[in-house]
Formats: sequence, C-alpha cells, structure tokens
Amino acid sequence: MMGEQLDYLLNIVKNDKKFLETLKNMKIDVDSDEELSKIFFIIITFPFWLRCHDDIKNALRLIDKITNKGSFTKVLDNSMKEYHVFYIYDVDKLSDLIAEELKRLYLICKSEGKSYYENIFFRLDRKSILKLFMKISPFKQLDVIKGKLKNQLDFFEEYFNNIEKIGYFSIRMENSRYNEHIKSLHPKLIISLRVDKVHIRLEAQIDYYNINNENEEAYKKILELMKLNLLTIGYKAVEKFLEEIYEEV
Repeated sequence: MMGEQLDYLLNIVKNDKKFLETLKNMKIDVDSDEELSKIFFIIITFPFWLRCHDDIKNALRLIDKITNKGSFTKVLDNSMKEYHVFYIYDVDKLSDLIAEELKRLYLICKSEGKSYYENIFFRLDRKSILKLFMKISPFKQLDVIKGKLKNQLDFFEEYFNNIEKIGYFSIRMENSRYNEHIKSLHPKLIISLRVDKVHIRLEAQIDYYNINNENEEAYKKILELMKLNLLTIGYKAVEKFLEEIYEEV
C-alpha cells in the first residue's frame, strides 16, 4: 500500500551499500523486499529512531540531492512563495501512507493482544519526500480546488456517519505555529478509531513548505485549503484501512 513514490525512493537507497550494511547489522533481512519496505517506511515516518545512524542520514541526504536536482526546484519554490502557484498533497497517494500506519498499529494490537495502541510520533517532514506527493496549480485556481476538496470532505463525512463497523471514530486537524525562518507549517492530522474491539490512535505531522504569510488574505485561504486537504487525506486513509482489514478477515 506504500505506493510508487516510496518504491522510487527505496530503489535509490537500495544502491547505498553502507545503508544496507547498517540494516544488516540490526538483523534486518535486506534481501527481503517486504522487510526492506517495512523498515524504510518507519525510517521516513519516525524521525527519533533509525535516523540517528550516520549511514541512514547519508542515505536520506542522497534522496534530498536527487529529488532537489535542477534549477526548476528553486524556480518552483519561489513561485509558491510569490503566490503564482500553490499546491496540495495528492489525497489518494498520501493517504496510502496514513492507511499503512493505521494498519501497522491495528496489527500490533492483534498480534500482541492489546486493546489500545497509538503513535504520536508519526511525521512526514522531509521536503524532498513530500514534494513527490504535490499537486501544483496556478494560484488563481485555489478556490476551484478548495471547492473540490470541500465536496470530497462532505461526501466522506456523510459516508462515515453510516458505517456500522466502527465503534468510535474521530478525525481532526491540529494547527501549528508558522515557522518564519523556513516558511513552513507543521500541522497534525489526528485520527482515533475503534474497530474489532481494538482502539488505535494516530497523530500524523504532515509539513507544508514554501508558505508565505505576508499577504493576509492569501495566507488565510492557504490555511483553509490545508485543513481541507489534510482532513480529506485522513478520511481516505481510514476508508482504505477498513477496506484492507475486512478484505483480509
């Protein structure tokens, strides 16, 4: 469920021998694509663990170098800051990662006999990785995109009100302070649900970069768009998660 973006990144780091050797020393089977995919998913979403290893840091820097290659990256960054273009994250593609984490938490509960499990440290905070999920549009199209997201969100809210499989369900976005230095926001998508007598909770920080707050009206629109984007991603992720676990039962 991780998607083609992470497959692309994984193929980059597979060529880093020191990266693979570090994982081998941790008793991880790097010859198994399934095991390698699982550990790579944790590396990019859990910054307080494996990223402390120098060889893994270097592998992530390699990703930064490759995805930021070319002068177009700087042109695009400036165009966003100057309100010529804007972006949202692809709902279908980014929701794959959130759904994957929900499934991971659910399976931990099932395998260990737990009734509750949470992850409050999930982060998608690396600009080089997040840019692979961007959908870019001219700034004059912002209201159109906002309307489409609102329609999606309305559909999901009505849809989830009629699902009997969920004993408890809550989804919300928590705002963050604006980071003036790097012109970014670090909101959290918070999902809590109970299914099959298992309660899982996820706090997913998903960063937005190249956000300019100098134009108050434009900045307000971006904040509204960001909230719609994240909530729609969250609902889509829960939908995918439920489809997968009930397909496996």
